[in-house]
Amino acid sequence: MFVEIKILPRKNAGTTKNSGNPPRALVLKCDGCGSLFEKKWGKETFEAKHHYCKIQCHYANRGGVGGYGAEILETSCIICDKLIKVRKIGNERKWGKTCSRKCYGVFRSNNPDLYSSNTSMMHTEESWKKIRESVQERMAQPDWVPSFKGKHHSEESKEKLREAKRINPPVGEKNGMFGKNHTKEAREKMSDSNSRRIINGSRKTYGKNGHIRGDYESKDKKIYHYRSSWELATMEHLDRQIDISSWSYESIRIPYYYENNKRWYIPDFFVEFSDGRKEIWEIKPKQLIDSEANKLKSEAALRFCSENGIANYLVLTRDELVTRGIL
Repeated sequence: MFVEIKILPRKNAGTTKNSGNPPRALVLKCDGCGSLFEKKWGKETFEAKHHYCKIQCHYANRGGVGGYGAEILETSCIICDKLIKVRKIGNERKWGKTCSRKCYGVFRSNNPDLYSSNTSMMHTEESWKKIRESVQERMAQPDWVPSFKGKHHSEESKEKLREAKRINPPVGEKNGMFGKNHTKEAREKMSDSNSRRIINGSRKTYGKNGHIRGDYESKDKKIYHYRSSWELATMEHLDRQIDISSWSYESIRIPYYYENNKRWYIPDFFVEFSDGRKEIWEIKPKQLIDSEANKLKSEAALRFCSENGIANYLVLTRDELVTRGIL
C-alpha cells in the first residue's frame, strides 16, 4: 500500500550538476506483515497493486493462480523426511515434496517413469527443432559468451557435485548418451578438436593408473606434461645431448584411418639435431607395438616423414631406451 513520497537530500549539494527533479523514495506499507518500508522511486512500483517488504511476505500472500492469501502447509521431504513448509497451490504432485535439488534429483532418478511421460508431452519434435535452431542462432552471434565462462566452482560446490555423483552416478539409462552413438562426422570432429587441444596445450592427457606423471621444465623454459617415467627420462636425456638443437613434446599431428574413421596420431617427440637432421620418436611398450592401431599409426608416420623431409621415425621400447642410455 502506498503511503507517501519522501524527498531525499541531494548528493554534492551546491554544485551545478544538481539540476532537475530531486531524488525521491516511496514509503510503502507491506500488504503481508503491515510494516512500513522504503523503496526507490519508480513508476511501476508506484502503480503496483500490491507491495511487499520481503519475498517471504510475497510468498505467504500469493495464491497458485495469481490470487493472494495462499495457505501454508507443513509436510516432510519424501527422501530425507526433513520438515518443510510449502504453500498450497491447488495442483500438488501426488508423490509429495522434496526439500532440496539434491533430494529432488535422487527421487527423479529413482522414479524415471513419473517424468518420462510428462517430459515427452512438453514439446513436439517440431518444437524441439525450433528450440535447437534458436539456441544455435544465439550461439552464432559474435557477442555470445558462455554463461559459465570465466567462472569457477568453489571447493564447496565441487564437493557437492562429487557427492551427488557418488549418490546418484550417471551410468546406464541415467547417462544422456545411453543407447545412442556418435555419427562418423561427429567422431571425426571430436578427434580433430581433441588433437588440436593437445597440440596447443589446453588439454592434458593422462597415463594409466600407476604411471608417474607431472610437469617438466625443459632447458629452454618450456613446460611439458609427461605421463610416464619413460617419457620423463627421455625429456631429461634430450636436454643433456649437445648434438640436439631442439626438441618438442606432442607438437605435431598426423592423420590416419582406423576402422574407416579419420583419426589423428600425435607422436611423443619431435627432435632436431645440430646438423639439421630431424626425427620423430614414439615411446611404446613392446607388447603394444603389434596392435592394429599402432601399425596404422606407424605407416602414417613413415609417410609423413617421407613427405616432410624427416629422416627417421623411431618406436623406442624399453630395450631401445636402455641401449641409448636413457633408462
